[in-house]
Amino acid sequence: MKRYAKTCAIALSAALALSLASACGKTGDEAATYVGIDVNPSVSLILDGDGKVLSVAAENEDAQVLLYGEDLTGLTAGEAAEKIAELSVELGYLNENNTGVNITVEGKAGDIEGDIRAAFEASADGLGLNFSSEGTFSVNRKLAAVNAEYNLDLTVGQFRLIAEAQKADGSLTWEAAAQMDTSRLLELAALAAETVEPYATATYTAAKEAALYAYETAKGQLVDSLWLLPYSTTYLPDVLTGQKVNYGAIYNLYTGASRTLGAGLSAAEKAEAAAREISVSDGTLDAIAVALGMSEDEKAAFVAQVTEGGKTVAALDAYLDVYFKNMTAEARAQIADKIAEVTAAVQAEADKIDASVAQEYKDAFAKLCSDLTALIPDSIKNTASTYLTEFSALVEDIGEAAEGKEPKAAAYAVKNAVDQRAEEVMNAMRADLTDEDVKGVEDAIAKVSDSLSAAEQRCKAALEEAETQAKEYLAALKEARKNA
Repeated sequence: MKRYAKTCAIALSAALALSLASACGKTGDEAATYVGIDVNPSVSLILDGDGKVLSVAAENEDAQVLLYGEDLTGLTAGEAAEKIAELSVELGYLNENNTGVNITVEGKAGDIEGDIRAAFEASADGLGLNFSSEGTFSVNRKLAAVNAEYNLDLTVGQFRLIAEAQKADGSLTWEAAAQMDTSRLLELAALAAETVEPYATATYTAAKEAALYAYETAKGQLVDSLWLLPYSTTYLPDVLTGQKVNYGAIYNLYTGASRTLGAGLSAAEKAEAAAREISVSDGTLDAIAVALGMSEDEKAAFVAQVTEGGKTVAALDAYLDVYFKNMTAEARAQIADKIAEVTAAVQAEADKIDASVAQEYKDAFAKLCSDLTALIPDSIKNTASTYLTEFSALVEDIGEAAEGKEPKAAAYAVKNAVDQRAEEVMNAMRADLTDEDVKGVEDAIAKVSDSLSAAEQRCKAALEEAETQAKEYLAALKEARKNA
């Protein structure tokens, strides 16, 4: 069963990628290249076979500010880079104190990196930019940890592309992704960029998830329960005597499990986000300052900037990304041992957080297993042994996922399997019921949907308000940088 869930997740990813590819009008429209441009802002581009931008993703808030109100799709990589460079200078991201630009290319490369360099040099003439392609400090730190954990040999480009693909498919593990074709990963990365709103700040995303969850849960529970009607009325005698399988109850078992899984994953992800805000130790900051030979004034500025950013691993990464990116390749090579020392110090802090996150998932999934088992209704325990055996195995997978290396991905794989099984049960139920039965349920669903219009309007209003606030927030930050 565990293999089934994992295979199902990979198959869904592959099918999704292939469907996206088949929807393209010509070869040039298919995703062919991943490009990451790190100035801090950090921007990801997916290019088609002709080197034109298919999709754009902002990797941090600075990138959201930079890209707000801009549209880079359809431009060549050089044209897009020129716009990013111009905005970086205009908004003060590229200046005499930040001259480093890292360019990552994966896929059909050509001379894309050269085009991007030329665009930046033309738009930031006089700044003396330092270009690199080996990845930022934070990317290399995370890459080294993933390669060591899973015994992989990913390059910077592969690592970044997989990270983008995982945004579209939460069930995609590092090990599974490492075996996938680059073309499939590119399609998933393109999908991720297309499905995430450019104004999706952390606050907006939280508000959107809350609004949609409240509405979809209420609607789903009502609508799904209506499929119980034929089995609790017309066919009740046959169900009670075991002559007819209660597909309505089985369907509700799987859809209820999907909602419970979704809620559990959401809770675990919120706990993970909270764990990421844990402060790094003063000892780690002292060790980094010593390793980099900082003076007392430099150390004070370093500590102040990291503290202002939340004194988190993310804040440390952001500082060190700029610090090392602004150095020449030769200068970085000369202090390679110091960079390794700093990387180890930051990774030690990250490892503590990861351990805390793993425990959060373990605790959440332990509760999930109990909650899911409680969903099994008595009405199907004697008539649907095959479904129950499979469902129990899926629940067991979740318990095993808590002990694995990538519990979140494994849980998403199980959720994909549950959703797929719910669809299969729906098909079996429609074949089992008469046309009159199905029409009766669908008529009831239409009435319920009408009664939920008020809830739908509340959800819509909440989404619109969250969108307005996010856009106003980003617009204000962009205007402030223009006028700084």
